Amino acid sequence: MHEDDRAILLTPDELARMKDDMTTRGLIANLEQSPVQARVVYDPVRDLLVATVLATGAMLEARDPQDLAELLFAAGVRHGHVSMPDWREGDIAPTGGDKIALNHRLSQLGQIE
Repeated sequence: MHEDDRAILLTPDELARMKDDMTTRGLIANLEQSPVQARVVYDPVRDLLVATVLATGAMLEARDPQDLAELLFAAGVRHGHVSMPDWREGDIAPTGGDKIALNHRLSQLGQIE
């Protein structure tokens, strides 16, 4: 073994702590780089669009996607920063028309600003 080929021995607890620290740092870095400011899902039971503003945890609800866009905009969410599930996620996915209407209205509001 060369002098440069040193091994670092860790106890299982130290290794677990190190993994937790790395995971936490990675999640924080991803969150800081993430352009997503809100997540919008469809609630089929109540027939509503439900948005969660990620920075505050605020929940916004509306039947009309344009109304929800206005609420989101007032909460600081901008066009291009909204995540919505697609059809593969099942019943919680907003319809294509709702997605288009919400994004279009956010875009309009951003141009007025």
